[in-house]
Parts: sequence; C-alpha cells; structure tokens
Amino acid sequence: MDGNTLTTAAGINDTLTVLSPYENIIFSTSFTDDPVETGGTVTLEFTLDNSINSVAIDNATFTDDLTAMGFSASATADSGSCTGGATWSVTGTTNITGTVSNLPGRVTCTFSVFVSIPSDAPAGIHTNTTSTVCPWISAAISTPLPQPATN
Repeated sequence: MDGNTLTTAAGINDTLTVLSPYENIIFSTSFTDDPVETGGTVTLEFTLDNSINSVAIDNATFTDDLTAMGFSASATADSGSCTGGATWSVTGTTNITGTVSNLPGRVTCTFSVFVSIPSDAPAGIHTNTTSTVCPWISAAISTPLPQPATN
C-alpha cells in the first residue's frame, strides 16, 4: 500500500452446495424376524430418517401392497409416537398406507407392523416392495417430494 492506494490479489472463490431437505431423507423397510414359517407372523419395520436435515417434515406417506408378494399377507393397523413428538399410523390390512407426521429435523422415526403369513403361502423368497415416501416440509411452503418417473 502506498499513500491511499491498496493493491490486492485477485478475488478468492469458493463453492457452496445447497441441498434440498428432501434429498437427505432416508426411508427403509426390513422384516426383522425373517425367516418365518407359513401361518406365522413377521414384523415389518419402517424407518424414516430425517437426521441429516434441520427442517421438520410432515405427512410423509407411503404405501405397501402386501399381496404383491404373491399371497394374501395381512398387516395389523396400528399407530404410535416417535422421538421428538412425531406420530405415525398404518391403515389398511393387505394394501397398507403409512403416515409419519411432525418429524423434527435431526430425528429418526422407526415403527413396526405385524404381518400375518397365510398357512397356504408358498415356501421361498418373496420380495416386498414399498412405495417411495412423499413428505411435506413443515414450513411456510408446502412442496411434496417429487416422485420418480415410472417407465
């Protein structure tokens, strides 16, 4: 610096990546007591993980058609609460709908339903497919998570 003149090097650049809160929500399912005998009951566990996000999500919904496994399995509808004040519910028996409400940021909600396996279910490996989850951000905006395109 000489007199009133300040000489500086070129500006310094850095990058910032901003993620949508939806990109960090993890949804998973698991049969926790697999394998099961025909005529038995198995626990189907659902986990909605919002632990990476700082914003709450509300009315995160999913569906699960249990008959798609190739036999008429049926679930017991239930409801309950999770850490942080979130609530969950599952309605239906063979085609169930699950909803998690008021799930705070930095919280994971895990809940289970009991699935009855009919005595005439064929032995073997059966795949259960649950839909993607569609949450709403609990804020001034209400934007559902975009669903993937189906081909």
